[in-house]
Amino acid sequence: MFILFSTNLPHGPVDIPPAENKYAGHPAIRQAYAGAAGGNRECAGAAEEYASMVDKLDRQVGAILAQGHKLGLEQRTIIVFSSDNGHELYYRTDKERGRGLNCHGGVLDGTGELLDVFRGSRGLIGQKNAMVNLAGLKWTNHEGGIRVPLIVSWPGTVPHGKVCRSLVANYDHMATFAELAGVGMPEGKDSVSYKNMLFGKPSSQRDYVVVDHTVITGDGWKLTHKQDKWLLFQISSDPEERHNLAETRKDQLERLQAIYRKEAESPRKDRQKPEQPRKTALFPPLAFAG
Repeated sequence: MFILFSTNLPHGPVDIPPAENKYAGHPAIRQAYAGAAGGNRECAGAAEEYASMVDKLDRQVGAILAQGHKLGLEQRTIIVFSSDNGHELYYRTDKERGRGLNCHGGVLDGTGELLDVFRGSRGLIGQKNAMVNLAGLKWTNHEGGIRVPLIVSWPGTVPHGKVCRSLVANYDHMATFAELAGVGMPEGKDSVSYKNMLFGKPSSQRDYVVVDHTVITGDGWKLTHKQDKWLLFQISSDPEERHNLAETRKDQLERLQAIYRKEAESPRKDRQKPEQPRKTALFPPLAFAG
């Protein structure tokens, strides 16, 4: 049995039936918006509905897990939980301010203005078990827009409570599921199986993944392009992308630029003959690096 649960929660438009709006009138949310500037003061209701949408998603996933337990399928079922992009501010009128490198973890650098009322609910993440204030939001190639959770559960088969920091892209699901099912992969795909990672076995590290107009390498370098400017970060040590190294690390800049040119100009091996280059750079939409 296979279930693909492509929920729209949480997402825009922010909307939930009144009976399920559990956070309506929530004092902490109301207080956070009481002093908001401009039209944002009127967005408390949207923030409450958004919180209720997250709560509903949690309950829906719980219902799926409970049904698997009821049917005795837990140890025969692999569950993969992920997302197609990073966070978005559906509950502000000026959310575009959150898309730049000057917004980290929902706080605007320089002013300290809090753009995201839910920033404190993200818990402790990162290699040092501390909150990482990722830059940017959805629709950007900053880490806040493309770094997503990838949680895998398979009781009795996949080790419990382990964290893997190898580089994985969402397009690697195809090769992984194919290998787990014992079926062949279509030719010409970029997908690489992470099956061995799941079982804690040695596996080769990906050299790089490509995300839209961005290259992320297995050794933690990231190159992206924005407003005619190259941005180069070492996200293993600088996951918040605060230090652009494009001027000081020309060696890495040139290495990743070469990868970028190679991939942007490469043909679709599964749809075109090798001698027919692709006219536009159409890259998979998402990657997980962390």
